[in-house]
Amino acid sequence: MITQTLLLSLLDYDPETGIVVRKARPLSDFSTPQSHGRWKNQVGKPIISLDTHGYLGIAIYGKRYLLHRLIWVMVTGKWPIHDIDHRNRVKTDNSLINLRDTKYNTRNVGTTKANTSGTTGVYWIYNKWEAKIGGKSLGAFYDKQDAIKARKLAEQQLGYGE
Repeated sequence: MITQTLLLSLLDYDPETGIVVRKARPLSDFSTPQSHGRWKNQVGKPIISLDTHGYLGIAIYGKRYLLHRLIWVMVTGKWPIHDIDHRNRVKTDNSLINLRDTKYNTRNVGTTKANTSGTTGVYWIYNKWEAKIGGKSLGAFYDKQDAIKARKLAEQQLGYGE
């Protein structure tokens, strides 16, 4: 398991910018001279490798990791309990203020093209405004603002704004 101590010896992280760079490592850390050369060529350069979902990642000792999860370990000393969510929805913005450990990662999902209310979780259906959160209905309302209020209250109660 990758530890905070190991990560801090391998990587430098700037919590304001979210940029992570590789530190120099001794040849003895590598199984082949080629892998040492690849790492050595990237020392001091920002990690910019994207996975297929648009998240920054890095391989350490032959295993790929999502960078935002490693940052969490570097800062807190613990692996995240849930998902690490990017508050501003920018997957490459790993500034510390933008990251949070949450089991409600869907809270940061924007509205879809089909959304007519302009508010996540509020929909026009059967001549009423319905408010939902986490797949559960919060009720149907004749007034759109009442549905939005119900959704916002549920977000507060569930800690969606944290």
